[in-house]
Amino acid sequence: RVVPERERVVAWLEKNASRPLVGRHILFRAVRRLAAEGRPDTLRAAVRLLRVAPPESDACWLAAKGLLEELEGRSADVPDGWREAFAGLRASKKIEVRSAAFRLAACFRAKELLPDAASAAGDASLHLPERLSAVEALAGIGGPEALELTEMPLPEPGQGQARVRAVAIGVGRPDALIRTGRYK
Repeated sequence: RVVPERERVVAWLEKNASRPLVGRHILFRAVRRLAAEGRPDTLRAAVRLLRVAPPESDACWLAAKGLLEELEGRSADVPDGWREAFAGLRASKKIEVRSAAFRLAACFRAKELLPDAASAAGDASLHLPERLSAVEALAGIGGPEALELTEMPLPEPGQGQARVRAVAIGVGRPDALIRTGRYK
C-alpha cells in the first residue's frame, strides 16, 4: 500500500501536473522513481501520474520513457488506471509516445490492447512536411558564403531504405575543414 505521505505527494502532482515546473521537471522523475520500486501499489501511482501528463507534452514522453526503462526486461500485471493512461498515450500525435504505449502494453501484459497499440505506433497518418530545408554548396570549396539555404521536395525512400527523422544535426571542425579544402 502506498504510504500516506507518498499518496499526498502523488495527489499533489496529479493536481498540479499542468504547471510548467511540475510538468517539465518533476512529473517524469516521480513516475520513474515510483516505477523503480516495482510494487503493484507504486506502479499504480506511476500510472496515475502518467495519466495526467498532457499527451503532447515532453513530460508525457519522458514519463512513459522512464516507466519503460524501469520495467525493461520485466513484466507486471495491469495496474489500475492503465487503460485510461493508454488511451491518452495512443491519442498523442507524437510517434514516440504512441510507440511507448505499445511497449508499455506489452510490459503490462495487456494483450487486448496490443493490436490497437501496434496500429497506433505505426500510424501512417503522421504529418510529414512536403518540403525540407537543405544547405546546398554553390561551389566546391568555400566558407559560409559558398553555401545556400534552399528548400527541396521531401524524397521518398527507395528500395531497402528508410526515412529517418533528424531531431538535431551538428557541424564540427572536420566539416569546416572539408569546406575549406584543408581536411587531411
